[in-house]
Amino acid sequence: MDKSKTAKELASDRVYYFIRIAVLLSVVFLFVPALNPSRICGLINKNLSLFTSGVAYSTLTADFGRAFRKGWVAKASIQILYASSLAVCLGIAANAASGCMSLGNIKFKKLGNLISLVGSIVELAGMAGIYTAYGQVAATSKPKRVEPMFPGCFWLVAAVFALILSRLLAHGRSTDNRLILAIAMLLGLSGICTALEVSPLLSCMVFGA
Repeated sequence: MDKSKTAKELASDRVYYFIRIAVLLSVVFLFVPALNPSRICGLINKNLSLFTSGVAYSTLTADFGRAFRKGWVAKASIQILYASSLAVCLGIAANAASGCMSLGNIKFKKLGNLISLVGSIVELAGMAGIYTAYGQVAATSKPKRVEPMFPGCFWLVAAVFALILSRLLAHGRSTDNRLILAIAMLLGLSGICTALEVSPLLSCMVFGA
């Protein structure tokens, strides 16, 4: 370790190490089917990854034909799921890019922090959308056919995204700035939750994680 670094620089390096590890973990979420928070019912193939859920609508809905025709599941619900999965994928991509930029100079690190901040917000908004889609699918009139299921990894994934955001909010900012940003993010997520007809308490739970 470079002994010429100041205590502030060393603390900054530790924050970046943490964020890089969390970003790598979030990339794993993209491609491991068992960690797919978008698998909200039995009609979604268990081998489907989050990445596929967000980029291949036809694959996501491959087994929904009869459920759509019979009205067991609304197409709008799965469209919300698809759009939300895509949002999470884009947020992870943004964080991955920022992780690479954190290896550069101060200018790149600052730009990377901004990109990661936006990416984390997009990720959490996507998770709120997935939760909304689950709530709608769970209300089906044919639960035995649709098999609604709450993803066991949902809160794990949301917690990792929230941790990245919390580290970014805390890094290199005064207490007042952190408070203002945290309130702004909380209000923004609450607004998204309200627009998606989800309880704003979900955003509070995500921040609490």
